[in-house]
Order: sequence, then C-alpha cells, then structure tokens
Amino acid sequence: MTLAVLLVVLVGLVRDWLGPDVLLTGGVTVLTIVGVLAPSEAFSGFANSGVLAIAGLFVVARAVENSGALDRLTQWVLESDPRKPPRESVATLRVMLATASLSSVLNNTPVVAMLAPAVRRWAIARGLSPKRLLIPVSYAAMIGGMCTIVGTSTNLVVAGMMEDAGLGTFGVFELAQLGLPIAVGGMLFMTLFGSRLLPGTLESPSITPAPAPAPTRPAPANLLCQPAPVLVVVGLMIAVPACTPVPLVVSVFGAATLLLLGKAISPRQARTSLDLEVLVTIAMAFGMGTAMTKSGLAAAGELGPLAVVAAIFIVTSLFTEMITNNAAAVLMFPIVTTVAADLGVDPRRMLIVVAVAASCSFATPIGYQTNMIVAKLGDYRFVDFLRVGVGMNITALLVTLLVAHLCW
Repeated sequence: MTLAVLLVVLVGLVRDWLGPDVLLTGGVTVLTIVGVLAPSEAFSGFANSGVLAIAGLFVVARAVENSGALDRLTQWVLESDPRKPPRESVATLRVMLATASLSSVLNNTPVVAMLAPAVRRWAIARGLSPKRLLIPVSYAAMIGGMCTIVGTSTNLVVAGMMEDAGLGTFGVFELAQLGLPIAVGGMLFMTLFGSRLLPGTLESPSITPAPAPAPTRPAPANLLCQPAPVLVVVGLMIAVPACTPVPLVVSVFGAATLLLLGKAISPRQARTSLDLEVLVTIAMAFGMGTAMTKSGLAAAGELGPLAVVAAIFIVTSLFTEMITNNAAAVLMFPIVTTVAADLGVDPRRMLIVVAVAASCSFATPIGYQTNMIVAKLGDYRFVDFLRVGVGMNITALLVTLLVAHLCW
C-alpha cells in the first residue's frame, strides 16, 4: 500500500497535478486511514524543530528585507565605474561570491529576488549580456545555501529528521566540509566555462550609466528598523548555536521575537511571511518518510561505500529536479539511514550528501524557486539550464566523491 501511494504522489509531483502540499497531505492521510501510520507519526513533522526553525527564518528574512539591508548590499556589490566595464568572468565571479555569501545566512529566494533585477540592469548598462549573469546568480544562491545549516530549508529538514531519529543534529557549519568545496568548484566552473555554455551576446552599453538605485527609505525612528542592527541580530542568531549549547530553533525564534519587539517587522508582516505551502509540504513529507521506513521500502542492495555516496547524490539530485528539494531530502532520509546501518558507516556524512545534493537543482528551471525567478527575468529556455546545469551537477558529484575519498 505504501509503495502504491508513494508512486501516485511522485507521479503527481512530476506531472504537477496539484501542489506538493496537497499531494503529500493526501498521501499521508490515506496511509493514516489504512493504518500504516498512527496520527502521531503522520503529523509529527509539525512539531519538528527543523520545520519550526524554517518558520522562524521566514520572519527573520522578511525583517531583513524591510530594513533595506539587501538594497544597500546590492548597490555595494554592483558598484563600479560604468566607463570601465568589467570582464565577463570577473563579473560572474563577483556576483556569485556576493550571492553565495548572502545565501549562506539568509533565505535564498528573497536574496535572488532582490539581486537578479539589479544584476540585469547593471549588466545592460555595461554592455554585458544579462543572460550570462542571471543563471549564475541562481546557482550561487544554491551553493551558498549548502555551507551552513540555515542556508536553505533543506538543511534544516534533514537536521530535524536526524534529531528525531536520535542522530543528533548538524552543527551550524558542519555542512561546509562538503558544501564549501562544491561552492568553490561551482564558481570556478561558471567563471571558466559559463560564457561558453550560457546564451546571449554582448549588448551595446545603455545610455543609463548605472543601475537604477533602490528607492530611498526614510530613516526609521526605531533602531532595530535600520540595516546594521538587523544584521547584528542575524549574526547573533547564527553565532549563538554555533558557540553555545542553545538549539538553533531557540536562537531563530529569539531573533524573530527581538525583531518583532524592535518593530523591524510588524505582526501582520510576520504572519504573511510564512510560506504555508512550503511548511505543510515539509511537515507532511516527514510522515511519508516514516511510512517508507515502517514498510521496508528504505532497504537497498549491496554497494561499496564510494558507490553508495555516488548513488545517493545522483538519486537525490534527480528527485530534486523532478519534485521539491525538501520532499526529495525527506524521501531519501530513511533510505540513507538504512544503507548506512547495513554498511556499518556513520550516517551523518551520508546525510550531508543528501542535504547538499537536494540543493543541486541546476539542470532544469522548475526544480528550484530561484531558477524560476531568473528563468522569467532572463527569458531563458529549458535547454539553457540543461546545457550549463549538467556540467554543474557533474562538477558537484566529482567534488563530492573527491571529498568522500580523501576525508571520509
């Protein structure tokens, strides 16, 4: 029964019958009705610390947007003399470094939504093709999010499932042992080969010498409404769980509460910042993962450790291209923990591979929300992502195998 429900849900996700939240809720509800899952197991995701941390991060990200910090950072990153257009490779590296750095501590969707239009204007003003820079912005958001536990919701989902399974949780920077090498490799790949693989030709410089500046915001009366204090709160939110025993979810909720009390965000904005589709999808995917474990669908055949790492990476990244990244991670979790137990190896490192591979949605515009943002803005075709994204996926896979061979 579990296999049949799982296949229906997967087909529905791939063919986009309904939203992922509706499909997963329906699948988990059916499994609960037929007795595969107890209600406490089916809906346990709503009490998971990872899901709660994601909800808090939505509030923090909206407060950062309100403060204007991203506006100012965008201006600083793109500031240059319009009479001396930078080389395309330099522009790509510059934009990717800035985006990846931001995405390691903030939700990548608002980062890309803020940076991408500014990058487009900046490129046109300097005679560069926006098509050569917008896909790198999206890719940089993904690889930046691989480096910290708060970089993307997928990392928090995997960490929350680990905690529920008695495996502890990820440290704030634990994912960087794989995420950082992939980020470096990805940026090098795009800098060296992006101009050959991405579409677009150089544009004639625009009459406008610089990108349109962000609208001037009135100086807020409250200190916590200003960019610097808000960024200090975000920095503390990351530093506290990294340096103390305080759990991440407590730190995130503490930061969100402080920003609310400081009026950096209103209660109404905090409520509307919560993406219920994402939160319900993640929470219900926990129930589907539990059903897979109970039914034995997580069992796997015999493979060597390095082959297992390769298989985990490839299957997870393929799932991510077809369904949501969070659902892919949750569905792979029971499989990976079972395989790790069979091989007698530490499951933490294999779960790092799952978390990272779930963010490797480079080859299609539909696998990741940031890809969808730049696909529309840059008027890309499906094949444009495929042409450059396959190379990025191969680069990420090779780096993963190298790290696993040398360090694990």
